[in-house]
Amino acid sequence: AAGVGAWSELISATTLLNTPVLKATSEETAINLTWVAIANATKYEIEADGAVVATVEEPSYSHTSLLPGTAHKYRVRALTETNTSAWTAVLTQSTIPASVSGLAINTVTNAAIALKW
Repeated sequence: AAGVGAWSELISATTLLNTPVLKATSEETAINLTWVAIANATKYEIEADGAVVATVEEPSYSHTSLLPGTAHKYRVRALTETNTSAWTAVLTQSTIPASVSGLAINTVTNAAIALKW
């Protein structure tokens, strides 16, 4: 009834980039991470076991020189020069157990074969 007030000051904001969806595969001494590329992202930051270990331009990363049979935790986020995405949920992945070497037949009976390594 008293009229229209003055406009507020103009502000602008940018939404965050989409959050990657992280996938992993295991080897004996490595874990390979992949995700679908995020539109407008120029690089990706990788966190392993609580510390940022790499910044990469492609949507993949191989964490190498790991011990067999060990678990590791990962997250990834997309980046531009002026923007970021949220971190992915933490993904826990284990390397596969060490290979058995020296496998040989120890004894053979009519009901069993005993192996040794």
